[in-house]
Amino acid sequence: SVQLVNPVDGKTAPFDVNDSRALFSDASRIFRPKTVIRVSQKNVLVDEATVDFTSWKYPDSKVRMNDLLDGPTSAHGFVTARDGRFWREGKPIYFWGGHENHVPRNKAASDLYAEAYSAAGINIMRHIGVDEMVIDPVSGAVNPEMLDNYLYLVAKLGEKGIYFLMSGYLGYQPSIYGLPKGSKGSNAFFWMDPAYRESWKKFLRILFTTKNPYNGKALKDDPTLIGFELS
Repeated sequence: SVQLVNPVDGKTAPFDVNDSRALFSDASRIFRPKTVIRVSQKNVLVDEATVDFTSWKYPDSKVRMNDLLDGPTSAHGFVTARDGRFWREGKPIYFWGGHENHVPRNKAASDLYAEAYSAAGINIMRHIGVDEMVIDPVSGAVNPEMLDNYLYLVAKLGEKGIYFLMSGYLGYQPSIYGLPKGSKGSNAFFWMDPAYRESWKKFLRILFTTKNPYNGKALKDDPTLIGFELS
């Protein structure tokens, strides 16, 4: 087995072996400027190394993807989809995107996302984990601090001309759908149980209609949001 270890707090994240060539890990909470990689066989440590990402140097690319960024999203109309293309103000618009998991734990993380995406010329973020903020499955009530951090992320991306694609993946907080806390969730329940869908709708109504204090727009009225995935 292969694990990533945060040297600060000791938290770990396992790698999943998807095929013979690639390893995958949802390690967004583990990666730090210095990260420990441990390799074990039958629970016996075989090898260990510390990777110092601060020493990695990348040459500038000759491909200027940041030309895709053309000012704040608020300066333009809504993005629409038609005939297999995305359109904005009557012209095709193209996206070069990144993907992130989890609601940011603080505003500094959102600032970093916005700066890093802008520097790389990335003009859209796909995001999953929005259900982390739900605290009451009956009313759909949310954790106000997490909602605030989420809206701050959307606002900061929009300021940089970076769009937002929200995924409705269900599973980061499985207990919110009536399952015993700590049990393994499945997004299949969304399609099978009307009670789950009703809970989800209540939550989304709060999420989409709450005014963003950082740009003055609710998500339903914000051109930064180009779509919502039902998964």
